[in-house]
Amino acid sequence: MRYSTFISYNHRDRAWASWLHRALETWRVPKRLHGRDAPFGRIGERLPPVFRDREELATSADLAESVKQALAEAATLVVICSPNSAKSRWVDEEVRAFIAMGRQDRIRLVIVDGEPHSGDPATECLPPAILEMASEPLAADARRGQDGRSAAKLKLLAGILDVPYDELRQRETARRQRRLTLIAIASFIGFLAMGGLAVYALITRNEAVRQHELAQQRTLTSERTLEFMTGMFRVSDPSEARGETITAREIVDRGAAMLERGLDDEPAVKAELGITLSEVYGALGLYRRSDELIRQSLAVRHDQPEIRARQLAALGESQSRLGEYDAAIRNFSRAAQMLPEARIATPGLRARILAGLGQAQSAV
Repeated sequence: MRYSTFISYNHRDRAWASWLHRALETWRVPKRLHGRDAPFGRIGERLPPVFRDREELATSADLAESVKQALAEAATLVVICSPNSAKSRWVDEEVRAFIAMGRQDRIRLVIVDGEPHSGDPATECLPPAILEMASEPLAADARRGQDGRSAAKLKLLAGILDVPYDELRQRETARRQRRLTLIAIASFIGFLAMGGLAVYALITRNEAVRQHELAQQRTLTSERTLEFMTGMFRVSDPSEARGETITAREIVDRGAAMLERGLDDEPAVKAELGITLSEVYGALGLYRRSDELIRQSLAVRHDQPEIRARQLAALGESQSRLGEYDAAIRNFSRAAQMLPEARIATPGLRARILAGLGQAQSAV
């Protein structure tokens, strides 16, 4: 087969067709499926090309020969179902042509709007050829509140590859957990690297007694921070996890709970860790939880101007992510005003504050 899939759709649903075309052709097949037999042939790293005609054949009296040829060379017909496609002559004819080839068992549906079997022309989403079939093809429901786009895509892929849906879902879940864990570990390593460079810079500076004391304090903070972060990632019993594996979210939640219960006698360390954990939540896309944690960090009383400036910058970034641009501008401005007082502020912190301020102002 030349094509893994032929996408049949009405031109009013072009956005859905474009999304599905891109989602299918860019999806990476799990390695354990490579080499298996599928309706289109041997499974490789990606699916064979997906056919999608650009425009509905409004000026033709019959299906174009090129479309018939593509249907004959497609292993699976995917019909984008909506009230638009249910009324489309060409979608109906493409389905009938595919059935006439004796391959009605290779038809898959994806519902994007309307209701199947509603009987109301205003809401019915299944083309007449589908309604006339003795057994209705397998359907994925991409509507909000149903399967959603991600699950609908996996259901279609399972039908195209002729593999169980649960097998793909479990592989996709494992792939996502690995990606989130890598993000958390990268954030942790980045924090350690930044902390180590800051400590090295402080120790090597030959300044007044105040700078020397600050360097000693920063060294202690980094040591306590490293000890805390190591404990956060040390899970002795995997049965504590909510699933079969411990996720990045569970690791960070564990750290947040540890932070809430301890380090009250070391406020600078507690504030610094609050910033870091907030940034990790942000990297995981948990923006509300990130915002909550940085606000808790701001409630910790300490006498470190640089840490306070970092807290305000992190709060400004959180507010920008949530669309609260006026509040973000105020907090970035407060952080910028503290830079002269935070005499050990690094150029990176200054650039971060000024860049965040500029982005918030441009978004207003």
